Amino acid sequence: MSEASDGALPLISDKDHYQPEMIKPQDMQGVEILGRYEIRVGPVV
Repeated sequence: MSEASDGALPLISDKDHYQPEMIKPQDMQGVEILGRYEIRVGPVV
């Protein structure tokens, strides 16, 4: 997850049905981020 220069956060689903959205800083009251981010470096078998 990366924050935009204006402080907005991208909301991106892995489901094609949902279009990406940007959550503006003024709209983040009550937003709670749940989940886990993993990164793997190197070949994936």
